[in-house]
Parts: sequence; structure tokens; C-alpha cells
Amino acid sequence: MKKNLLFILLLFALSPLSAQNLVFNGSFEIYQSCPKYQSQIKLAAGWDRPTDGTPDYFNEACGTSVIGVPNNFMGSQKPRTGSCYAGIYLYASDAPDGYREYVTNELKSTLEKGKVYYVKFYIWLGKLSECAVGNIGVLFTEELTKTGNPARLTEKPQLNYSGKVISDSGRWVELLWTYKAKGTEKFMTIGNFDKAEKCNIKYLVALAKDVPLKSYYYIDDVCVEEVEEGQPCRCIQDTNTFIPHAAKMKVTKDSSVKEKPAAVATIKPNKNTLLKNILFETDKADLLPNSCKELDEVAEYLYFNPTTVVDFNGYTDNTGIDHKNIILSKARAKAVADYVSQRGVDTSRIKFKGFGPADPLRNNLSPEGRAQNRRVEYKIHYAPWRHREKIYKKQELKSGYTLIYKKHDSINYLCIRKDFIENEVSEHESDTSMKLDVLGYVYADFDSTVVIATHLEANPIKIEIINKRTGGNMMYGTTPFYMDTVKNIMMFEGSYRRGGKLIVYDFTTGKSELYNAPRETPCFCCFCWKVLSITDSEIKIEYLNMKYEKTEITYQRTPK
Repeated sequence: MKKNLLFILLLFALSPLSAQNLVFNGSFEIYQSCPKYQSQIKLAAGWDRPTDGTPDYFNEACGTSVIGVPNNFMGSQKPRTGSCYAGIYLYASDAPDGYREYVTNELKSTLEKGKVYYVKFYIWLGKLSECAVGNIGVLFTEELTKTGNPARLTEKPQLNYSGKVISDSGRWVELLWTYKAKGTEKFMTIGNFDKAEKCNIKYLVALAKDVPLKSYYYIDDVCVEEVEEGQPCRCIQDTNTFIPHAAKMKVTKDSSVKEKPAAVATIKPNKNTLLKNILFETDKADLLPNSCKELDEVAEYLYFNPTTVVDFNGYTDNTGIDHKNIILSKARAKAVADYVSQRGVDTSRIKFKGFGPADPLRNNLSPEGRAQNRRVEYKIHYAPWRHREKIYKKQELKSGYTLIYKKHDSINYLCIRKDFIENEVSEHESDTSMKLDVLGYVYADFDSTVVIATHLEANPIKIEIINKRTGGNMMYGTTPFYMDTVKNIMMFEGSYRRGGKLIVYDFTTGKSELYNAPRETPCFCCFCWKVLSITDSEIKIEYLNMKYEKTEITYQRTPK
């Protein structure tokens, strides 16, 4: 028997928000001019650097691939909100205490003594980071902090996260504290303040002598907001986005502040639930921020119950013209459906319709009755044909493709999906039951191809260049030792038909240049190889021979 789950979402007027985000330009959307290269955080209005470290500013509107959005020198990453974000190095193995990066913001007003504030921001590990850390904090000061070197700031931050390594580069991770102000806090600085020996570090690639490994994190949606009794953190320039598989990060909070646990909606089959905070402006279909929390809970339920599908039905009161109300009700149902889809629920599991003033819950003679009739209903029901499949996580790629890590029966595998057409990644270790971390991750993303990297314990990274349209393997090899995101080329040692090859792959044209790899070398990876120069006419390589001596070799390139 089909099990149904019916929810009724009433549309209420938006209550005014009295609290405000005291961080100016917390989502980095306001800028003086386009960044042209790295280290230009000062172009984001309100932001500065307190040391000689060089934090970066990424802006989608500016179009350059080095500091662009989503593609940049640290991989490919969409902003949490808007079209911009910042990025900082939290740790570097070649200068553990000698080089850190921080970002500073002058708050809109000094924090008031004795008042309690939410302090929140989001971070995401850069995909090309060689290591990850579990150390980041917030320092409040009365004056702007400035030093003449790039070393670690020695001041003790009032708020500090020092715990589980934030190493999953597949989500934005929220860090949230409550803080009781002293009354002198005018400037806010974010970064890693802990000494090197106290840093919790996880190396993501094999550690080799004299090879610097760095940990880089993107930052978005920074917020400082006064706590209002009974109200959740609801920063302006922010939304409570649900990210599937987001870790419940345990953060350090001010022990002097006691908080009531947040209420969590329980979604159960065969039980009607009334959700009261799905909000639209009058005659509009744009969801308002206060709607987010409850819809996030619905999205979470759907995502972690992949055998379910959902129908959204929109309704209005009887005010106005019927055919316009039908259009409006459908647009509102679609807005709810789109929101849930953006939280990781596949669109194939979502349907929506609009019915205008049909099937009112109450009479339309009073304002209260009309308010209850302006609603969106949705019905969750089980689809038994989906029981054999489980999606672990998914990543949006360029050109409308999605890379999906999933399980069917007992087999874990990767596939590439577009327009509901799904291709399993071939020539991959996907025909056996494997742990999820063996399936690999996106190393680089281009229009027609994607580079999948796999790292097994201390072994070198294996990379595969995959054709997005077919899922087919174009070539594979070990760790890339040269990548130019401006020219869109990568160089690595690998296999192609017969024998070891040095491969230069052009992601713009999809063409490769193949050169015979020297045999008198102990390894083929970034620890033994280095590109000295690359021009249109030649490539000059330095590598270690069998005696571990540095040796140079020059390859002449075929003119294009």
C-alpha cells in the first residue's frame, strides 16, 4: 500500500528583522574593481589584510580563471551565496609559523558591552590543497591590527575552533559561536592563530622531503549579529542553506551564555504536519529567508530517504483574477520545488502544480481565512523502484554536468549525468564494491572533460581524464606536476597505448602532446619532476635520475 506524507505550508506576512549583520560586505559582493591576480583582498569593500600574508579575492564577474568563480587557481568552487568569496592559507608546511594569511573587517559599529552576539562564517577546503587543518579563529580588537611580516599573529583570539580536521572539500562548513562583548570590539580578524605544534593537520598527499604542502580555505558569508531572545541566527546577506552530508561541527562557545536547544521538526510518514513559516511577499513568488529552516528539514528528509518522491501543489485565496492566481500559485510551488532541488534532491524526484483558489481550507470572508488559503501543500510518498540506489554526494561540473558518487545494490561507483542521461565512468575501478574514498575526487573541471584524482594511502595520486559526454577514459597517469589554469594545460606522466609518456593536455582543444618518458628515474610524480619552462616551441623538464641527481631534458613541441 502506498504511504503518503502530507504537509501544509501556510504563507504568512514577513515579520520585520531588527537584528543586522555588523560585518560590512560579509558576502564579499561589493567591490571597488575587478581583481586581476591573486592577493587582492583589498578590492572587496570593507576587507583588509593585517599582515604581509596575501589573502585572495574571487569574483565571478571578472572572468579570469586565476581568481575567477567558480574556476580558479585552487580548483573549482561556487560561492555559498552571491558570486564572490575570499580565500586564505591557514597552514604551510615549509613555514609552519612563518606564514599565515588572515582577513580583517571593520565592523559597522563597536560591539556593546555585556550584549551577546552570534559570530558565524562558512569555509570550504580548496580542492587543490595538499593538507587540511582543524584550526581557525576570530580575533576582535579595538584598533586595526597591522604587522610588517607574514608570520602567525600571536594574539589570542576570543573565539577559536580547534578540533576535527575540516578535510571534506565537498561542502561549505558552518562555524558558529556566541560571544559576550567587552565593549571595545571594532575590528574582526579571521585566520589560524594556533602555534604549529598545536595544529591538527591531515596530509592529503604523500609527504616528501622539501616539498611544501599547504592548506587553503575559501571563506563566505561572514556575520556578527546581536542575539535576540528566542530567535535563531538570521544574518542579513545570508541564508540557512542545507548542504547534504554537512558535518555537525562542534564549535567553541562562550561558556557564560546559556542557550536553549533549537527545535527540530520530526517528519514521519502518515502524519499531517503544519509548517507555519513558508513566506512570500504579496503577489510575488520569491521565497523569503525565514522560509529556509523548515524547507531545509524537508530537503534533508528527502535526501536521506532516496526511496521517496515529492509533489508540491500551490494555492491562493480568491482575491483577484482566477487565471492569474493559478499562474501565481504554480510559480510559488515551483519556488519551493527549486529550493528543495538546490539542496541536493534530484529534480527527477520533484513535481509541482498550481491550482489557484481551488480547494480552500477556510472561507475567504476574513483576512485570517484568506491567509490560511494562501499555501503550498506537498505530499511525500514512497517509490519502491528507488530502493536499490543511494546517492552519497554529487558535484556540479561545468557545461551542465553533474558528477555523482552513488551506490547501486552493493556497488559503489562514479557516474556523470546531464539532462537525466547518466553515464558510468568507464576504465575506472568502479566495477567492484569499494569504499567511497577510493572513488576519487575532482582535480580539475573543464567544459568537455573532467580530471578525477584518486589517492590511496601513501601511493601517488592517480588521475584520469574523463570525457563528460560519454564517461569514457581518455588517458590516465600519476600526479600532475604542472598545471596552468590560464593556458588550460596540464602536464603529467602517464600511460597512453604503449609505454610511459609525458603528457601535455590542453583542456581548451581536448588535444594531447605525448613524449616518451625517461626510464632512468625512480618515480613519476610531482616529487621527482619539475617544469622549468614551457613555451610554444619547447618544454624544459628537470627530473631526478636513478642517483637522485637533478637532470634536465628538453622536448621540442610541434607547432600548432
